[in-house]
Amino acid sequence: MLLSLSCKTFNKLKVKVLATEFGGPRFSTLNSGSRIMSEPEKLPLSLMTFNVRYDTPNDGVDNWKERKNDVLDFLRNRNPTFLCLQETLMHQVTEIAEGLGDYKWFGAGRQASNTKEENECNPIFYNIEAVELLDSGTFWLSETPLVPGSRYQDTRLPRICTWGEFKLKHNGRIRIYNTHLDHKTASARVFGLELISNKMANHSDWPMILCGDFNASSDEEPLQYLNQLSWLRDSKSLFDDVEDLPTFTGFTGESEKMLKIIDYIYVNMKCSVVRQEVIVDIRPNGRYLSDHRPVMIFFNV
Repeated sequence: MLLSLSCKTFNKLKVKVLATEFGGPRFSTLNSGSRIMSEPEKLPLSLMTFNVRYDTPNDGVDNWKERKNDVLDFLRNRNPTFLCLQETLMHQVTEIAEGLGDYKWFGAGRQASNTKEENECNPIFYNIEAVELLDSGTFWLSETPLVPGSRYQDTRLPRICTWGEFKLKHNGRIRIYNTHLDHKTASARVFGLELISNKMANHSDWPMILCGDFNASSDEEPLQYLNQLSWLRDSKSLFDDVEDLPTFTGFTGESEKMLKIIDYIYVNMKCSVVRQEVIVDIRPNGRYLSDHRPVMIFFNV
């Protein structure tokens, strides 16, 4: 069973409300645990981005083997239409797939060979009861994006973006982009966002979402680049009077130096977001599910 955090240290979870220029209804901000809204009665689509932290014995009590069942319980309970993960090793992807019900997934490892166990992946899981996959792929955030394992200059590791094109069962379509930007080099993060946004711009007639671990705060150059695009918006920015909750916390959230907002969900104007959450659920032992908090939106297209 997962516990809901309510102490002052980590703040209360808040409902975030769509600004009118993006076409959705406006609701009052709520602080209650119920987070009930009068309309719409049913939120047909949802997306979660979640850096689940790679499996390493160095994490001690927070290693994947200790967290796995709690993470799976959490994901089954939240049941998002789209689940975009970062930092998953291949065996973690397999275990998550086996633990979820009506989901399929796609994605490629960032290294040139998918057989490497340490190969990280940014998989996109999707609920097969709600959507149908039409097309998908992976490109590398480099000058040669179709070359597996290619890297941007001055980076130690390859970085990738996984994308999927979906048909919605209730009518409609959407494109999803999931990435994990470089953790060391700001220029690499800017380059990655430029490459991704340029590819997205080729499909401007589609509803689109870009999400992931950007490894940058909103006042840094990579996010400044993204925020100057007129057709793409940080879903959090669509809401009024909302407290900023950090998305990178470590497993305890006790170190003020570690608390950062670096995980994001961006949408274009064809997505009408009606709710956003930075999820602060904790495990029965009082520690977080990962060193990152999940971020989730509910939306219509």
